[in-house]
Amino acid sequence: RNFKKFYDEMLQAAGLGHFTFHALRHTFASRAMEQTMDAKTLSTILGHTDVAFTLNTYTHVLDSHKRERMKLMEELFAPPVLQQNQTYPVVVSVSPNGYIMNAVDFEDLCVEADNIQNGLSCIQTAITQKIAGTFPPSPTPHNDIIVQPGEFIVVVNV
Repeated sequence: RNFKKFYDEMLQAAGLGHFTFHALRHTFASRAMEQTMDAKTLSTILGHTDVAFTLNTYTHVLDSHKRERMKLMEELFAPPVLQQNQTYPVVVSVSPNGYIMNAVDFEDLCVEADNIQNGLSCIQTAITQKIAGTFPPSPTPHNDIIVQPGEFIVVVNV
């Protein structure tokens, strides 16, 4: 009785009107879960020995919370958006037939061309096709690339 009287006075002082203690427990549990409180801690605070009871009885999923979580899932399965003007380094070396161009961040991309202009165009197209619909690798910083004598680095924009 003392607790009920204290409880009613607290609600009145806060200007909240009359709510049942049970309704406040439900609200507290739902809001605690929204704030990412773990179920075991919440169960202990509410005085329960069974976490499943707490989850089944005192927590309610809000529509806004469901929409937020589904948005996260949408982002997980949506194809990544290619960043515009991403630059990737290409190591160029001279060959008997012209130039060999190796895309540093794509081990299997190698182009041989009779001139640098054609080679860069081909490797740029190959990189663009390779990263379409995937999570592209971060470009290797130019300072981290070791070139052999006669080689040089060129960057291509995709």
